[in-house]
Formats: sequence, structure tokens, C-alpha cells
Amino acid sequence: MTNQAKPFSGLKPDPKSLGRDIVAGLVAAVAAIPDGMASAVLAGVNPVAGRARLADVSDEVREQLTRTGTLTAVGAEHVLPADSRLVGSINAGRAAGEAVLAALAKQGADAA
Repeated sequence: MTNQAKPFSGLKPDPKSLGRDIVAGLVAAVAAIPDGMASAVLAGVNPVAGRARLADVSDEVREQLTRTGTLTAVGAEHVLPADSRLVGSINAGRAAGEAVLAALAKQGADAA
């Protein structure tokens, strides 16, 4: 059986850093709540709907567990732009995408 057939075979967590990894994960989860609520307010929907950001965090945790390496960039907000002039366009694109998703969610909620 090849290594490709066993995706977790190379995953060997370091017991010494497990505590720090858990704390880092909890900090990211707690920080995601106000971020999601603020994005919901900017999109003009109920801020409580922004709690769905936690689902995104759980996806990030899953991605981190299934990949090995020192750095895994899961989403656009995790990738550092090579040029600081790109930051504005990246943030504008992300905000536009979140606004579209929020509008679609609101439309679906209104239809129900």
C-alpha cells in the first residue's frame, strides 16, 4: 500500500507541543466568533448568523489534521500577499464574496 492510500501514516504529532497546539486552536476559535459577527453586520444580516464562522474554523482544523508540513494555508485570509498593495484588493474580494453569501443566505431565510 502506498503512502497515498494511507493519508495519516506520516502524521506524528509531537507530544511536547500538544498543549500549545490546543491553546492556539482555542484562541483561533474564540477570535473567529466576533470576526464572523462583524462580517454578518457588514453584510447586513443578523449578527447571530455570523456564528456560522465556527463551522469554517472546524473545517480549518480538519484541513490541518489531514495535511503534514510546517504551514498549510487553508483560506485567503491565511495567505500573506507578496506585495502590500495587494492587501486592499484581497480584502475587497473577500468582503464582496462574504456579502454575496450573506445575501443568498438571507434570501433563503426569507423564502422559508
